[in-house]
Amino acid sequence: MQFEIRPSKIRKARIVLAILGALALVVLFGFILFTFVVEGIRPQLQFVNPSNGHTYLMLEPCVWCKAEEKAVSLGGHLVTINDTEENQWICDTVLHNPDNILANAFDRLGTQIHIGYYKNENGAWRWINGEISDYVNWGPGEPNNVNGPEDWGTIFTDDEDGHFGQWNDSSDGWRRALIEIPKPEQ
Repeated sequence: MQFEIRPSKIRKARIVLAILGALALVVLFGFILFTFVVEGIRPQLQFVNPSNGHTYLMLEPCVWCKAEEKAVSLGGHLVTINDTEENQWICDTVLHNPDNILANAFDRLGTQIHIGYYKNENGAWRWINGEISDYVNWGPGEPNNVNGPEDWGTIFTDDEDGHFGQWNDSSDGWRRALIEIPKPEQ
């Protein structure tokens, strides 16, 4: 007895496989979209600064405004960097953290992260939480609006150009963000 496969059955099998493959791609795309858009603003890494007792959380990639919304919902704001010591602690503890370095490499968004510095409607740079600080750590030639309006502060996370830990003015791009939650009052 010889088993014969008809060409029409092969075509039907190919169509079914194509439909299943398309459905699998739709499910995969939905999962990726959910992960990056809906879940993309969840905190990932957490650190406590012993000098001020504040908690710092690294968020998954999102735009500056969404990162600030998430920070407020958690009781904080995008990070405010008040002095050289805090900037150095962020560089040493947060940015050089192996988990953060790996996440940045995986994201391919790791050259800058959002901080709470922004340019207000009058063109003055301010901290989102309203704090007043004279400390700035702009990279050479920054802020410069090199790509058009760049109203959002970022901190460099790589040392490719020798600017690690320095600040940049940037557009509201999709990147990781650092939020700061004050120590709860006793």
